[in-house]
Parts: sequence; structure tokens; C-alpha cells
Amino acid sequence: MSTVYSNSNDGAVYSSNQSSWANAYSVSSGTADSNDSASGASTVAGVFKDTSRGAACRVHRLFFYFDTSGITGTVDSATLKLYGKNPLGTETTKNVIAVKSTAHGGDGGTALHNDDINNIDTSTPYSSQTSSWSTSGYNDIVLNSTARDHMSSQDYLLVAVINYEYDYSNSEPSSDGVYSNGVYFADNSGTSKDPYIIYQESTGYSNKVIGVAGGNIGKVLGVSAANIDKVTGV
Repeated sequence: MSTVYSNSNDGAVYSSNQSSWANAYSVSSGTADSNDSASGASTVAGVFKDTSRGAACRVHRLFFYFDTSGITGTVDSATLKLYGKNPLGTETTKNVIAVKSTAHGGDGGTALHNDDINNIDTSTPYSSQTSSWSTSGYNDIVLNSTARDHMSSQDYLLVAVINYEYDYSNSEPSSDGVYSNGVYFADNSGTSKDPYIIYQESTGYSNKVIGVAGGNIGKVLGVSAANIDKVTGV
């Protein structure tokens, strides 16, 4: 198994209080924070609703950039590992989900920006929703075939982690509350709590043959793919 750690530009982008859920969900600009070593009350994946403030709503989204240029084969399995932290206050943890991100300039080339708050693609999930959340250890988010293919075919993987029940589903909370999941970021001292992906590449031949990924090829001219190093010199 191999690992790739999140770039130090990871972090959160969160909105100010909005007068409605619709405004909070589709807000065009927020506040980017990519310099925290660990999440506080603001740098979390979550949503906020407080009708005592005129139905004020907020969204908080997490963004991660992984350099996958060192991956040369087909990624068979991959798990995003996020070390949980108990946020400040009386937050309630909920399920989260990983989705495709177009933040960081769309290719990891720029720092996290205020306008990145809406640079998520919920039509391209990278995982299923989590079923639990630890606030004192690593949480595993198993990445699906779409994310694994992007790891294999691109030099970067941009991931957003957002609240599942309300944000991903675009569903306003029915009651007041703060629903959030805190994590440690790459700026945390050392790497013992940093976000990372652990992954496994295919053994044997892993390039494409006539457009078919190596991981989906069992044999070439009767020879098992695990025993093939090259096809016509490639």
C-alpha cells in the first residue's frame, strides 16, 4: 500500500450568515482558511441554522489537494483518512461525503480562495456517506471508482468533504442547530494527524489496451495481465 498526503493548502471555506438556506447553499463567496493546523468552530464540514438571527444559515466545506503525479498504474483501492476533532461549542456530528472539487484553480495550481466555496460538483460523488465519525482518531472515507480513475489519469486529485444530510442533499435543517465534523489539516505539526490517502495500485500490466484500463484486463493473447510487463514495448 502507498500513501499520499494532503497539500498544506487544504482547509475550509465557509459562508457568512445568510438570510435563507437557498442563499447559504449557493453562496458565491465565503472566507477561505487554509492555514489552520486543526479545525476550530469555523473550519469544519457542516451547516448552521439559527432562527433567532432572522433564519440565519451558514455552510462550511472542506477542500483537499493531493499530488497524484507519482501514480503510474491503475488504482485498485483508495481510502481518504481524516483525523477527527471535536469542534468548539455544542456541535452535533453528522455524516459527510467526499465529492469532486474544482477549487485550487481546478488543478491544484493555486491556493484556496474565497470563491472556492461553491467549487464543488455534487453530481460527481467520490464516496458514499460515512456512517459514523470519530473525534479522536482517523475516519475512513472509501473512495469510489470515479475518484480512483482520476487518481490514475490525472496528476492531482481535488476533493471536497461536505455535510451529507443537508449540504450534499440541499435540504434545509428542520430545526436550529450546528451540525459539523472537525478534522486536522496538513498544517498540523508533524504528520500523525494529517489528511492522507492510502491506496493500492494494480500489479502487472496497468496501462490501457485499446482504451481498456489495465485493471479491467485479465489476459492478453492468453497471458495473465499479472505476468505482463509491456505490450509492444509499452
